[in-house]
Parts: sequence; C-alpha cells; structure tokens
Amino acid sequence: MAAEQDQVTLQTLMDAFGGLRVEVTNQITAASLSFTNQLSASTNTLKATLNEMNHKLEMLNHQVTEVQKRVSCNEDDIEDLKKRLQTKKKQRLTSSKSWRPRRTTADAPICVSLKFQKRQKGQDTTGFVQKLLIHLFGQENFPTAPPIEIAHRSPTQRRGAGVQLIRGHLWSNFYDSRIKSKHFDLRDKRAR
Repeated sequence: MAAEQDQVTLQTLMDAFGGLRVEVTNQITAASLSFTNQLSASTNTLKATLNEMNHKLEMLNHQVTEVQKRVSCNEDDIEDLKKRLQTKKKQRLTSSKSWRPRRTTADAPICVSLKFQKRQKGQDTTGFVQKLLIHLFGQENFPTAPPIEIAHRSPTQRRGAGVQLIRGHLWSNFYDSRIKSKHFDLRDKRAR
C-alpha cells in the first residue's frame, strides 16, 4: 500500500512536472517568439537607419569631391591671375621707362599775331591782354580774367616801336578736363 501510494504520488508529481514543463516551454517559446519579433523589428530599424546614414555619407562625399574640384579650379585661376598681374607689372615698368610725354595740340602754346596801335591798348598792357583773351575765346572759357605774368614790347634792334610781345602763363582747363599749363604769345606787329 505504501508502495502504491508512493507510486501514485510519484505519478502525480510526474504529471505535475509534465504540466509545468509544458507551461514553462510554452512561456519560453512565447517569450522567445516575442523577443525574436522585437529583435527583428529593431534590426530592421537599425538597417534602415544605417542605409540612410550610408546614403547621407555618399552625398556628403560627393559634395566634398565637388568642393575639392572647385577649390582646385580657383587655385588655378588665382595662379593664372598672379602670373597675369606680374606680366602687367613688368609691362608697366618697361613702358614707364620708355614713356615720354607727347605734345598735343592741346598742349601747344597759343600764338597770335595782332596789329593794334599803342594807344588802343592804353597804359595797362596786362589788363588789355586779359580783356583780349576773354573777347577772343569767349566768356564761357574764361569766367574770370586769366592771370597774366607779364606783357611788354619785345626788344628790337631798329629804332622805333618794336613788336608787342605778350607772354602769359595760364592754369586752365581750356582744352580738356585736366589742368594744363598754357603759354601764349600775342605779338603786335606794326604796319609796315
């Protein structure tokens, strides 16, 4: 009896362990399946993130390559500009050494021969020449009276009154916008 009872107890224990084993196996299988699903979802998310990062890195690499090309082109352009600048400097130095100012019609002295009596000009030769210049060239070219350095008769070797030589020095923009020095001679030749 005791052996039968032990056998029943053992059978009961075996059934209990069998049920427990099935229940634990089911729970482990369910937990494993849940973990596998979560791990698969996480792996898929991680793969998508890695693919996106890889795509962004490829784009960044492409942009860096483009920037390097542009920098290389700009460096080449800068070198070219430096060479051109040096060439221009050399040309300017050689041309400035050989440069000589040219005389133009604007730089030429104003020379006029006039016939007038001594009494026409009066005692103030300088004032007469100032008025004469304004009359000849117009008020718009001489808004104020031009400064006259000196006006006198030229020395002659013959007797009598000689040629009236009037020499002036003008600072005027009479011919162009630059200020130029102008010399002029107005000569009064007596009627012969």
